Amino acid sequence: MAYLSILEESKTAICKTSSKFTRIGIYQERVYPVMNILPIISFFWTACCAVAMVIQTKVLAGQGLEFGVLEGFVFFGTIVGYNAPSQTKWRRWAGILLFFPALYCWWFLPFLIKAGSVAAAILWGLYLGFPGHLGFRDGPWLKPIAVSLAWAFVSVLLPFPEWPILTVSLVFLEKAFFVFALAIGYDLIDRFVDKKLGFQTLAGQLGPKGSFRLLAWMLIFSSVLAAVSFFNGIYNIRELAAVYSTLLLSAVLIPWQLNQFGSRQWQKLSIDALMFLQSALVVYLVLK
Repeated sequence: MAYLSILEESKTAICKTSSKFTRIGIYQERVYPVMNILPIISFFWTACCAVAMVIQTKVLAGQGLEFGVLEGFVFFGTIVGYNAPSQTKWRRWAGILLFFPALYCWWFLPFLIKAGSVAAAILWGLYLGFPGHLGFRDGPWLKPIAVSLAWAFVSVLLPFPEWPILTVSLVFLEKAFFVFALAIGYDLIDRFVDKKLGFQTLAGQLGPKGSFRLLAWMLIFSSVLAAVSFFNGIYNIRELAAVYSTLLLSAVLIPWQLNQFGSRQWQKLSIDALMFLQSALVVYLVLK
């Protein structure tokens, strides 16, 4: 009940972003009936974005558009990782049950990818925190760093652990900086709720202006690494254009989202959609 009251209070929370005030709203289901299906959409959406990032890497490596046990493992594993620890009963039990199809797909993976997936699971466990211990998500800086490293690990290292070290390093860091920027957007959306609950986050410490500045730098770093990948023959000009377009869209969309009335959950879904969009553009331009 305390958590619900905090959400209600956040309806009227006002934050100053740039030169104007913005209302961060939480709207009831009777205002937006479509919100009834939001929990179901969000349950699958993050996993779909993770699979899209994996497919993007495989297409860049010249494998073409294909789905196999790796995509199945990433899909079910992402659902488990995000929902099994949930305090919402149906999410928790659904996440636990989907551990079994994730395990089935994992069994058929090559040994090196199996080992990498175990390392990724350990990293995510450190992010969440084990019983009786704080996790990385409890640290303002550690939270976005752990999230970005975990996503880059899954989307780059799992598909091609045998890539040359230069290729792996460039693409890995490019994706890590990109996801770090999206993680800052998440923290900004949850800033008032996190503050009420006593959570220390990077967005809470830096404020909107400082957070947007850091977000911009993360996108700049990602774009520089993408350019280096282009000059090293990892990306062609069309792939570079696809990456740059989504980085630019991220720089515009995330601040714009915080100036809109609407559900926090919709805002988060739209931020995740930037990963899906980047992957879709790259795949389209490569296979065109």
